[in-house]
Amino acid sequence: SEFTSKSTADDLGFVSRMINELESRYNIDNTKVYATGMSNGGAMSLYLACSLSDQITGVASVTGFMSADLLSNCGAANPTSVILIHGTADSVVSWENGLGGGSILSIGEFWSGHNNCTELSQAALDDYNGDGVSGVIHRYSECDDHTEVQVYEITGMDHVWPESRRGDDVDGARIIWEFLKRHSIKS
Repeated sequence: SEFTSKSTADDLGFVSRMINELESRYNIDNTKVYATGMSNGGAMSLYLACSLSDQITGVASVTGFMSADLLSNCGAANPTSVILIHGTADSVVSWENGLGGGSILSIGEFWSGHNNCTELSQAALDDYNGDGVSGVIHRYSECDDHTEVQVYEITGMDHVWPESRRGDDVDGARIIWEFLKRHSIKS
């Protein structure tokens, strides 16, 4: 069945007000506000990209997804940089079909289309742990407002946050920060 459960709380209003409050209290760069999460948190980050693209610069989703409903009704007004990290053996959120919304790669393609990206390149990931498998990084570039989209397809990875210290081929936190810190909202 399609994933349709949603919070009854005003999540978008809360996050938007939280960002505004942080801007008023602290000297933050409001052109560099990012959302990151794993699984449902990854889905929430993508939801924020759709709903708060005037406040959210870029998002990272690890083992997350977009529902078919969100893909059809994403209201992102601005180009938004997106990075997805997902395993081909994810037993919770399928690489091939997410949670009924389509493949994880199709989510990358969605954001590539939204951002009007014109270049796609693919490269094999390094086999850091030497187990004979690694994966592919799909890079969408030459996008509006210098945004970009990346999809890390990790061969054989289940529903986990990848960490090189644990022996995974990639270090999720490092990859995400290296990606996000390059982006700011253009005014």
